[in-house]
Amino acid sequence: MAKKKTEKAQAQDPHFADIRRMADDKLVATFDNWEIAQASKFDRSFYCETLESVFREHGVPFLAHGLDVESRASFLDIFGEDPDSIEGDPGLAGWGLTEDQAIEVLAVAEADQDFAQEGQAPPPSEVVPVGDPEAEAEPEPEGDPGGPQVYEKRTSKLLRYQYTPQELQHMGEDLAASYNKRARLESELATVKKDYAAKLERISGEISTLSRHINERSEMRSIDCVARYDFEASLKTFIRLDTGEQVDVERLTTEEKQMMLNLVERQKAREAELAQDPEASQVEEDKAKREAA
Repeated sequence: MAKKKTEKAQAQDPHFADIRRMADDKLVATFDNWEIAQASKFDRSFYCETLESVFREHGVPFLAHGLDVESRASFLDIFGEDPDSIEGDPGLAGWGLTEDQAIEVLAVAEADQDFAQEGQAPPPSEVVPVGDPEAEAEPEPEGDPGGPQVYEKRTSKLLRYQYTPQELQHMGEDLAASYNKRARLESELATVKKDYAAKLERISGEISTLSRHINERSEMRSIDCVARYDFEASLKTFIRLDTGEQVDVERLTTEEKQMMLNLVERQKAREAELAQDPEASQVEEDKAKREAA
């Protein structure tokens, strides 16, 4: 049931600027921070509950934005108790309300219900009604009516705050602790970097070695060989024991030639001794057979 405001109804509207101020004070007291308190208004449900608590403390008005108790009940039935459902609802135009005014009407209507459920008559509103619902009521001036008119209310403003010596001392201690913490973290970071650098270098070496082996399909190893000396040709030939393959031929060095000459001379001297002693020769022959067997 849409309701149109009349001049009489508007004249009896409460001073909602004061209601909003009371709600602001309540939010600031709740959060102990003006910026957070203002940001909390974006939560429509929370702000509606805050307004409702203000109406419960200070009384509900006879008319709220032109709506009496019965009309507020109808408004609540139509739009429900969820303030978020009001956003963008074209039905508000028929009631002559903005979204912010509709939230205030919901808060009053819910306060009406609370008093009705408790079986209590709502206390008279402590809010001063005004003639124009869009205008804010001017406070009564203090002092001599003919003199300067002064009105005071508690508020907050972003201003420069001078720290006390105790606060500066605490901040200095916190600063020193932060420096120490950063130095410790930098040291730990350097250690970790060094450790990981060594690990990266090791794995890089493994990658390089494996890549080379795969590309070359082989590697250099120490393989058992036989060195065959040919003094007439003055050559030394290497033969692999695992495959029998001749793998290299080198010329004899001067030291190797001298070594072989000494062996030959000793062999000739031994043969001469055995030729003079037949028994010793037979013993050497038997020994050679046993070693061959």
